[in-house]
Amino acid sequence: MSLATERMIEARWAGYGSNWPDGYRECTKCSELKPTADFHKHAKCRGGYNSVCKSCRQPLSQANYKATAKELRLYNAAKNRAAQKGREFSIELSDIVIPKVCPVLGTPMVSPSLDRIDSRKGYVKGNVRVISKRANTLKNDATVAEMKLVLADLIRLAGVCEIL
Repeated sequence: MSLATERMIEARWAGYGSNWPDGYRECTKCSELKPTADFHKHAKCRGGYNSVCKSCRQPLSQANYKATAKELRLYNAAKNRAAQKGREFSIELSDIVIPKVCPVLGTPMVSPSLDRIDSRKGYVKGNVRVISKRANTLKNDATVAEMKLVLADLIRLAGVCEIL
């Protein structure tokens, strides 16, 4: 950014918010003066807080969330987890197909979850599938009946996956 551009931006924002009491900010959408606790923190915004209050942002955030396909949300979450944990990530959005029924439990798919078949590998083709969140968390708190369903699925996969 050039020096002239920086000065122009500084001049535009000069005095902005100088009449606000400490700990308060004006929402640019509803024009109400609200405590900073009513705004999401945002390091790149002036003052360290978003310019739109939480209550004005909520309907827009909900609409954006609903408009985003579940496959894309699963893909992005997996990509972020892989980056954070240093795991390989080479799948594409087209590799994520959400079935109507959980392939492990045989129940209707309510909360899809991306499963790594071999947890030692990353998110690579052939090592991921979409199962229900319940099936993916069975390791923690499964009942005997649910574990039998998981066992039946592992036996079925034995011919597909080399670790089984």
